[in-house]
Amino acid sequence: MTDRIRSPRMSRAVLSRAIVCASLCFANPPTGRAFQLITEQEAAMPDDLLGMKRGGPTQGPEVVFVSPASEAGLMKSPLNLKIRFKAHGEAKIDSESVLITYRKLPPIDITQRVAPFIQADGIEIATAELPPGAHRFRIDVRDTDGRKATGFLLINIGK
Repeated sequence: MTDRIRSPRMSRAVLSRAIVCASLCFANPPTGRAFQLITEQEAAMPDDLLGMKRGGPTQGPEVVFVSPASEAGLMKSPLNLKIRFKAHGEAKIDSESVLITYRKLPPIDITQRVAPFIQADGIEIATAELPPGAHRFRIDVRDTDGRKATGFLLINIGK
């Protein structure tokens, strides 16, 4: 048999799969153990500082940041992450529509990582672990009438 030489592309693909599998394995941590929301490698990527888009003129759903509050300032990790979704009128929140993006270049979709914590009324992670630094998130949600909402959250973690 001849020895196969693995290309760098092949090893990156294998590494990516391993990272996804590892993150899924630890998605629902045992009590007393913090949930790794963002890794140090992800935090070290360049920030996406493009402008923030606001919703349209109709009364669509809302994304409300309960904890930490948007003006919370410097926080310690792990922290209690609590986001509420509010629908209006007869509409309900479509929990399958939730998209959570860690605003880096390129953006990182962390929806699958957070999926075990997503419910129709919001997201709650009792012990969300983040490395020191500024962390920007975009949360998109849609209601059953098809109206969309986007919320932006900045979390500053001290050393």
